[in-house]
Amino acid sequence: MSTIVLLYTGLPATLIAGPGEGFQYISPRPGAKLVSPQSDIVIRPGEVLAPLNAGAEELFRVSGSHNGAVRGLLFLAADDKTLIFRPERVFQPGETVTVRLRRGLRAAWGAEIGALEFRFTVSATPEAVRRQFYEAQTAERLATIPSPGNRHRFQRKMNFFGNDSLPPDFPAITVDTLSHPAPGYLFLGLWQIDLAGGTVGPAFITMMDDHGTPLLYRRYEGSALDFKLQRNGLLSYYVGPAGAASYENSRFYALDETFAIVDSFRTGNGYVTDVHDFVLLPNNHALMMSYDPQTVRMDTIVP
Repeated sequence: MSTIVLLYTGLPATLIAGPGEGFQYISPRPGAKLVSPQSDIVIRPGEVLAPLNAGAEELFRVSGSHNGAVRGLLFLAADDKTLIFRPERVFQPGETVTVRLRRGLRAAWGAEIGALEFRFTVSATPEAVRRQFYEAQTAERLATIPSPGNRHRFQRKMNFFGNDSLPPDFPAITVDTLSHPAPGYLFLGLWQIDLAGGTVGPAFITMMDDHGTPLLYRRYEGSALDFKLQRNGLLSYYVGPAGAASYENSRFYALDETFAIVDSFRTGNGYVTDVHDFVLLPNNHALMMSYDPQTVRMDTIVP
């Protein structure tokens, strides 16, 4: 448990903290290794902080063992408790980064935030290794796709945006079992792939009844996956490597009830957004996943 010691002598107190002590959250963690070269630096003392003034950047210094001082943007997160430093350049592979927070920042009620110094080491894993991992992962997923075989094609319901019948490239839907399910709708992300040619698309996000009949849909080029209803009433779906311009552009999109895009979400710090889950929280923040492929010596892990 973090401890904050408050000293009061009639003047604004100081929050006393050693390296990492008295702070609710620090990222990267002090002493961390294999850190992404594109990482932001995040520090949350725990108190609501006073607005940053023009001299705040002088209190926050970052330096790398390869290229020296690192310039960047220092700002407060929306909670007014979290300090974020976004470097102007990526860190160099394998370099050690030193972060120094000098005294001078203050909590909103006047207490001075204690000094902090820590270091972390940037991953030396080449970008080519990371890309190879993602390409192999995508190929493995595609290898599990069964042949479509013969499917019945529904043409009964109409497009949400008009009275046109379903387009000819809308995927065929099969209902194998219908045993009086509870009332409701099914939300599906449907995408197609030519296994021989390696091409993907088009894709459809659709809302269906329990007979498998499309009620609403929207067509996209590429891929659109994991279409679902979030607890706050928004809909969401994922566009991954097969549908994005690059792995780095993979992200989730949030839609309103008219299927209009109202927001987008992706993992930060250079990590690639993974498809396997996405949960929107009541404060409009999101829980997401990412893989972090690294080259390591196994004898440093398993004796």
